[in-house]
Amino acid sequence: MQKNKVKKQGIILLITLFFISAISVLILQNLEDSESFINELSYDSQLAQLKITSNNVQEQIISIVNKNQEYIDDILEQAPTLPLAYGNINLIISLDYFNTDENCNVNALKTQEDIVSLCGEDISYKIEDKYTFVNTIKDYNITSEQQLLYVINQYKREVNDNQIDSIKDQFSYLSLDSNDTESTYLKCDFEINLENNISAKSFFVFKVGSTNILNSDFYLK
Repeated sequence: MQKNKVKKQGIILLITLFFISAISVLILQNLEDSESFINELSYDSQLAQLKITSNNVQEQIISIVNKNQEYIDDILEQAPTLPLAYGNINLIISLDYFNTDENCNVNALKTQEDIVSLCGEDISYKIEDKYTFVNTIKDYNITSEQQLLYVINQYKREVNDNQIDSIKDQFSYLSLDSNDTESTYLKCDFEINLENNISAKSFFVFKVGSTNILNSDFYLK
């Protein structure tokens, strides 16, 4: 009983450290640059601050997770979303498991029949013109969230199918190694808001235990 209590206290401590470490993401590496970003309101400096913050989020989250791999379940259960504020920045971080089996990989679609077999009947039912959808997708090798949304909008304009908006979050473009059944992958989504109303959204997918980022995207809202 005592051992379980100590273990529980250790998990809570780690989660607390997770919060503290996440806040440290917002402390930019060069303090002089940080002060100039806050005081100077030029558009270019704001973009630079957004990008530096995004890069720091990636580095710190990967570092925190890799140092606490045995407690990932507890961290995701008790701290799946972190609203943070530091200086002139408001940041919302969301972290969860990444599993491509739960999404429809559009890059794997080659025929109309693939929509049902690879994506399921629910998704297939909500795509009005499956032939046009597949042919639109096949013209691209989709590698980013922006590109995926662009292709979906191309299809919408061509066939006037607005109901696809209800399922667009279920589409993916990433493929994991099907032979790698032991690895764990996480996806971190986050939104950065500056006090002067400029903001950006970003995400990255990484393999637990590695510093390599499988895929990432960054775009202004």
